Amino acid sequence: MFITGANGFLGSHLVRRALSYKAAVIVLIKEDIPCSLFAIDALGNKTRVYRGDVADRKLINALFKNNKIDVCFHIAAQAIVGVANQSPIGTFQTNIEGTWNILEAARAFGVKAMVVASSDKA
Repeated sequence: MFITGANGFLGSHLVRRALSYKAAVIVLIKEDIPCSLFAIDALGNKTRVYRGDVADRKLINALFKNNKIDVCFHIAAQAIVGVANQSPIGTFQTNIEGTWNILEAARAFGVKAMVVASSDKA
């Protein structure tokens, strides 16, 4: 199972739940969030952690190619309205290009199940 945005609020809870079912979890994290459940529960010690950005197409393709991913939860996003107003291009790259990269890699590498989360800001 592959989870993007694994150290955000929703992602942290999803990782914890997946691990409770003994799932092998691979995560993508852009930056550390010291106060997140992911950090507090040391979930990185129980998962295979990759660091990078969903907007990095080469990284995303390599992750899907080098790992047998059957299920993908794409939770990563830039959801802060103030940040989006100050950095619309960066927000576009994460939310639109990043989602496109994940969906294309999932299609190309035969992912069987895909969940894409949105936010109340969409």
